[in-house]
Formats: sequence, C-alpha cells, structure tokens
Amino acid sequence: MNRLSTKTSQIKITEIAIYNGYESLFYDCMLGDQQVLFNRFDSLRAGWKIVEHVQNIWNAKKASDFPNYQAGSWGPKGSVELLAQDGRTWFAV
Repeated sequence: MNRLSTKTSQIKITEIAIYNGYESLFYDCMLGDQQVLFNRFDSLRAGWKIVEHVQNIWNAKKASDFPNYQAGSWGPKGSVELLAQDGRTWFAV
C-alpha cells in the first residue's frame, strides 16, 4: 500500500531576482539586445496598416445593430440573452 507523506521545502526568497520593467530594459540595452523589447519601424508600420484598414471600414459603414449601452449599466440586452441560452444569469457583486 502506497502512502503519501508530506515534506517541506525551503526557498530563499532573497536569492530570487525580481526585476521591474526598467531594470529589464536597461539590462537588455547594456547587453546590446535590441531585438527583445523593441519592434523595427517597418514592423510597426505594417501592423498599423492593418489597424487603419479595419478602422476605415468601421468608419465607412456604421453598424446599425451595434449593442451599445450606457456606462455603468448592466450592459446590452444581448448579454442577458446570451447567458440565458445556457440557463445562466448575471449576479450583482
């Protein structure tokens, strides 16, 4: 018969290095690592071309049935109907 036993282990928190964003950035820069945290301009431009294309389409053709709702409200009626399909409801927090 196998029995489970408990064992304790100790971790020395002082030996774990935790860096904030700037420490990581400065460290990578000192190492000459230019590829990790920054995109090249041509990569950014290509990404924005896609985003701008989508924005232009959204601006040209406004959605007539967009489920917009008042800030601070329970949200669009469709959200209640979506949950009701599975027998679920929203609850107040």
